[in-house]
Amino acid sequence: MSGHWRLLCSLLLWSIAITSSFAEYSLVRSNKAARQQEQNQKQTDASSSSHRRLAQIKKEVDKKNAKKKKMPAPLPREETLPDYYVVLEVLPHDPHAFTQGLTYDGKNLYESTGLFGKSTVRHVEPQTGKVLASAPLHDRQFGEGLAYFETEDGEGRLIQITWQSQKGFIYDSDTFEVLRKFKFETSNNEGWGITYDFENKEFVVSDGSAYLLFWDRDTLKEKRRVEVMQHLKTPNGSVLKQPVRRLNELEWFDGFVLANVWYKDVLLRIDPKTGLVVQTYDFAKLYTDRARHADCFNGISVTDKPGELWVTGKLWPYMYRIELHKDNDNDETEETKDGDNDDEKKKKDGDEDEHLETKHEEDGTSVVDDGGRD
Repeated sequence: MSGHWRLLCSLLLWSIAITSSFAEYSLVRSNKAARQQEQNQKQTDASSSSHRRLAQIKKEVDKKNAKKKKMPAPLPREETLPDYYVVLEVLPHDPHAFTQGLTYDGKNLYESTGLFGKSTVRHVEPQTGKVLASAPLHDRQFGEGLAYFETEDGEGRLIQITWQSQKGFIYDSDTFEVLRKFKFETSNNEGWGITYDFENKEFVVSDGSAYLLFWDRDTLKEKRRVEVMQHLKTPNGSVLKQPVRRLNELEWFDGFVLANVWYKDVLLRIDPKTGLVVQTYDFAKLYTDRARHADCFNGISVTDKPGELWVTGKLWPYMYRIELHKDNDNDETEETKDGDNDDEKKKKDGDEDEHLETKHEEDGTSVVDDGGRD
């Protein structure tokens, strides 16, 4: 029995030793895990603290930079002068006419229409919109601006330019017989609008850019060009000077050039010597219930009455007889040549003929870039 008792005691001691070792091992592992967890927590806290500090530093840096950083200039604000025209009469107009130019010879109204295969030069009756006579262009020609002028002998002529073919035509204004064909060049070799200055015997031409080109009447060669510029006011009150692109149909009117701007419901009054836009007329409310097929505002001509104009658009069913009004408040103060006040001059020496020099500075309108024409 003593042998068995000793074996039993040995097994019991061995079991106690194993249990004690396992408990110690578990305690060690538990302590190690706790330390690891504590270390991880410290690292996490340190990382979070670091991130918070970095965020705080970045915020402070951004705040300092914001104070130093120069803010971008405010975007220019286009300004127009509404209500400076009066609609005197609404007239019918061919809704199928893709109007590119209007011109008047003192008795007759002529119109140039565009689109390939549909371009014409035509004689139109203003009161009815009826086409009294018409001559087609070749299907490959896209008709553009049209202007009436007279030769040195006083013979009536019509000049018509085309879009991209660099070709122009001079017609007998009575018969539409083509008397001359010519090639022309512009800043981009396109033709858009044309008008005639009777006093200086020269044509004024647009090509969709910001330039007005002046051609000699007889040679049809360019004499000079001016870049059309506008003044834009920014929200902070400063004034920017920017070119006006997409100049389209033109009309000579009281010593100034009137211009449509492609896909803008405006007329610009431009000083032909400086290129400065001295007034912008807003026609956004002229034809508000516009038919879906109607295209842009385009077409200007003087009428049989001084100070009045006919205006229309491409594929418009109406033509409007209007009267423009000049905004005198936007012109600079008039000064005499020698700087004296004109009224004082009259009081001093009664010189009724002292003329005034007026410099016009007024806001214009910006456009975005080139595009297709049809």
